[in-house]
Amino acid sequence: HHDEIAMKEAKAKVEAEQRAVMIKEVQSVIKHAYKNKIAVALRSGGHSFSGYSSCNGENIQLDMKHFDQVHWSDDMKSLTAGTGTFLKNLDAAMFKVDAFLPHGQCGTVCVGGHLSTCGYSVFCPRSFGLFIDHVVAVTMVIAPTSADAEAEVVNLVKPDEHAPNKKNDDLWFATLGGSPGNFGVIIDVTVVPKWSGDYLDSRVYNMPMLYTKEKFQRCIDYFAKVNTDGELAADFNGSCGMIGGNALNLFDLD
Repeated sequence: HHDEIAMKEAKAKVEAEQRAVMIKEVQSVIKHAYKNKIAVALRSGGHSFSGYSSCNGENIQLDMKHFDQVHWSDDMKSLTAGTGTFLKNLDAAMFKVDAFLPHGQCGTVCVGGHLSTCGYSVFCPRSFGLFIDHVVAVTMVIAPTSADAEAEVVNLVKPDEHAPNKKNDDLWFATLGGSPGNFGVIIDVTVVPKWSGDYLDSRVYNMPMLYTKEKFQRCIDYFAKVNTDGELAADFNGSCGMIGGNALNLFDLD
């Protein structure tokens, strides 16, 4: 038991040292870009239909894939995930202890980009909100204030209405949902998950069917009608989507 604890502590120390070195590298890139008026595109996972994680010309793409560690707090009430963590890997860490969070359905989306575009879930937005609703802290690097200054590491915490902090609060609301990379480089994010044991009566129903235009329109019309029901339970969710390509081979339609 003592050997196991010692190994965990040694691993945590090495990872902390690696993280510090990588953050220094990010600071150097941002300082260089600021001083030379070079644009920076941030890439956590690269899942961007609009190409926000890409760049061209004399600019810089900063790939954050190595910031992919996930750690639980000592009291197991929160966990911190690097900006390059796949959502599927974040889920794996939570599922081991029957915890979960609402987020998008693509497992290879990474935390950084997902966080800064709200983290919308098509499955349970009414029940549990957005991914960003469960964030309590963000570590990020912001641009220097002058060409000779260093890029700054800031540790943002969820704003407290009873103890406002303008710099913290402005950056917090700008970053969470304000689109990727506009305000700084996200290093990691701390979240407080939900616990499956608190929702034992939850149920999920899936019904795959072959697509027709008429059938899909009927589904859309149904959900549009349901959405106008002011008496609909707040924890009821519904969605309808199309799967293209060869994905239907996943289902036995015979």
